[in-house]
Order: sequence, then C-alpha cells, then structure tokens
Amino acid sequence: MSEEKAEVKMEYRLLGGTGLKVSALSFGFWATDDIIKIIKMLKKITKKKKKKGVDKCVEVMRVCRKGGINFFDNAEVKDAEIIMGQAYERLLKEDSTLWRRSDVCFTTKIFWGGKGQNEKGLSRKHIMEGMKQSLKRLNMDYVDVVFCHRFDPLTSTKEVVRAFTDIIRSGKALYWGTSEWTAAQITEAFWVAKLEGLIPPIAEQFNKINK
Repeated sequence: MSEEKAEVKMEYRLLGGTGLKVSALSFGFWATDDIIKIIKMLKKITKKKKKKGVDKCVEVMRVCRKGGINFFDNAEVKDAEIIMGQAYERLLKEDSTLWRRSDVCFTTKIFWGGKGQNEKGLSRKHIMEGMKQSLKRLNMDYVDVVFCHRFDPLTSTKEVVRAFTDIIRSGKALYWGTSEWTAAQITEAFWVAKLEGLIPPIAEQFNKINK
C-alpha cells in the first residue's frame, strides 16, 4: 500500500476587529537574518550579494505561500525591505494569481531608521519619513499594517496616534499596531484615539517568552 501524504491546511485568524484574515503562521524577514549579517560585516553590498539574498528570500517565500501563508512581516531595515520587495516582484511575475496583492498581507515596523538624530523613534517626522522610505524600499504603494517597533518615551502618545492616523488616511497603510508595548501604553493610545477622533492601534506584537 502506498503511503498517503497528509494534507496540511493553514488556519486563518482575524486580525483584531479589522475583518482581515491572516495565516496563523507568518514569515518574518529575521528568518533570513544570516544574509543581512554577512552584508553588514562586509559593510558593502555588491550586486552579487544582494542577488543571493533575493534568491534565498524568493525560495523561502515561495514555500510559505504554497503552504498557505499570506502574512509577511518586515521592518525599516534597509537591506531587508529591499530584498523582500525584489523577491515579491519576482514571485508576482512567476504566479500573478497566487501572489495577487489583494490577498497577500505585508507589514513593516517603524522605530529604528538611520543614524541621524531624527531618523529614529516615533516623532511625527520620523514616522512620516520612515513610512515613505519603507514603501520605496519595498516598491509598494501601501502596507497592510505598520507597527511601532517599540514605545518611544520621548514622544507623546497623542503625537504618535495622530501621525499614524494620518499615515492611514493618506493610504500608505491600512492599519497600525504596536510592538512590545505594555498594556498601559496601549490603553493610553486607545483613549487618546477615542478622545481626539483618531484611529487606534489594531494589534500588538509581543514575545510570548517574555510575557
């Protein structure tokens, strides 16, 4: 008797109260961090090294998508976003139905940008500039969710909520969320949004091991 392959079906869950359905598993670009580390160590990106990174990303993303994953996460790390953006372009040409943008979700995170004084944190300036540069690197018109990579104690919560509300209203992201924020910090963001007529965060990313 020949062995039958067990069919694995991906589970999909609602993201907050958005109605957006995302796979229970997602692919975060940290999984190919070895490529980024090599590039940083050499302090120089050659076309050959970048192509190697894109090839690897294409390979992994292809396996993910065929397994039912529709949720791909990134952050405003220059090389990571460029590589994923180029990988997605190749995959879209390879199979425009499987990779149609209307069904695949991409997210990114803003906080650590460049080395300049205003190129990090959650000031309105960095949120706006960071989002603009992330989309440019990804070569996309919008992301589904943009996350605050960390809480910024130097910027008022009202300023942060207002800036992300403007990002959403401008069409550069559909939703915004938080990462590694405390319950109190998230609650404050919700209250600010409610009182000021702004858009609250829809999801929190956290490390379960640290909770």
